[in-house]
Amino acid sequence: MIASTSAALGLRWLNLAFGLAWIVFLLVWVAVMGFTKPQSRTIPTFKRVFQSLVLIAGFWLIFDPRLRIAWLDTSLWHLTTSVAIAGIVVTWAGVLFAIWARFTLGSNWSARPMVKVNHELVVKGPYRLARHPIYTGLLFAGLGSAILADRTIVIPGMILVLVGLMMKIAQEERLMVETFPSAYPEYRGHVKALIPFLL
Repeated sequence: MIASTSAALGLRWLNLAFGLAWIVFLLVWVAVMGFTKPQSRTIPTFKRVFQSLVLIAGFWLIFDPRLRIAWLDTSLWHLTTSVAIAGIVVTWAGVLFAIWARFTLGSNWSARPMVKVNHELVVKGPYRLARHPIYTGLLFAGLGSAILADRTIVIPGMILVLVGLMMKIAQEERLMVETFPSAYPEYRGHVKALIPFLL
């Protein structure tokens, strides 16, 4: 993932630190996947599949080094050790924020937009900073990965990631308003959806 850096810390250790962030994320997600409440309501399959494909396409553009499209394969910045470390820090920050949000959400979590049986409106921990902090974490982890990729193709990749997340947020928000018609609009009125204090 990291194209070229100073030998100060060593390319191998930088790549290891980056890869470990995503390995930790995946291991945690798999480990806690079964600890959720039964489904009550969800959205149509087509909408779920479409937003998932947009997200996958975005991350694919960021991660796949085999993609070679001339005008999208130029360097965005000189990837120094400092820039590489910054990318790793942003990736880890995003991963840890998403994990914090996942554990805070507990058994109310689901991989796709849905309402669970006895669904609770969680507004504590990272949910005081963003209404969808798992997506906040994914967005920043993707940004850190894009910094390390240092290729123009990460720009459309990040745009697709953001669009996919916003689509998923819109789907979830409709379900939340239906489920919590009084509490959710009030919550939405003072907490941003994705980026604390901004978006």
